[in-house]
Order: sequence, then C-alpha cells, then structure tokens
Amino acid sequence: AAPKKDAPATTSPPGAAAAVPLAAAHVDGKNFRLDFVAEGDCKVGGECRAVIRLEALGEYHINKEYPYKFKAETKREDVEFLGTDPAGKATFSKAAGDFKTEGEQKATMTVRFKAGAGGPLTIMGTYKMSVCSAQNCQLESQPISLDLAVKS
Repeated sequence: AAPKKDAPATTSPPGAAAAVPLAAAHVDGKNFRLDFVAEGDCKVGGECRAVIRLEALGEYHINKEYPYKFKAETKREDVEFLGTDPAGKATFSKAAGDFKTEGEQKATMTVRFKAGAGGPLTIMGTYKMSVCSAQNCQLESQPISLDLAVKS
C-alpha cells in the first residue's frame, strides 16, 4: 500500500525496500521542523530524488504566498542537478513546480539530480521558506545538507 500523505518521514516510498530508514537530515527550527530525506536508492546515471519536508508547528502554518526556494550544491564534479527554475539547474523552487503543499502545516520541496559515479554524496544548500501564525510570518534561510550513497 502507498504511504499516506501525512506518513512520517521514515516511511519508504512505493517500490523501496520495506521499513529500512533512508538517508536523512533533520532540523528543529523556531515554529517549524525540516527533514531532508533521500527517496529510494540513488544509482549512477539514474535520476535521484531527495525531498525537503517542511512541517509548521503549533499555531503556525505554511505561508502559501511565499516563493519557496532551495539552491543546491555539492563538492562533487560528477553531479548534475535537474532543476527547471530560470535561475539555473541547481535551483529548486515553488515557481518551477518543485514545491507542493500537503495541507495547512506540511509541504515538500523535491530536489532532482544525477550522479556520474558511485560513492558518498553530500547535497547541501539554503532553503528559503516561511511559516505564519495569525499574528506574524517568520521568514527563514535555513542551511541544510543530506549525506547519501550513490550506488554503482
């Protein structure tokens, strides 16, 4: 069965090995939580995906007006980012369709890339995001990184 939209970040996507935790990074912020999670196995030459999951906490909700953006980078020369934002292939954004809301308090940003060789890989960058309460909106530029393994 496919995972529910509100399933915890450790749920394997359809087709993945059952109940094996995937590579993940976690950030607890003021009024929000971020999880950067690899989706399935990343194989040399294939399209790999990682997802930044944003959860607004308490009385806060996702700011639907904000132009969410993640500028990805890596130190490896063999990695090609597959973003479609006009700012470049390493930019993933709401405007380019990479950002999706899942109700009032959850949203995801999908980061797509290809690697030319196997081995350890770190995807890093700054996630520009916003959560709001009835009183105010909190704008954040949150550094986040994900360590994963590219399989040959």
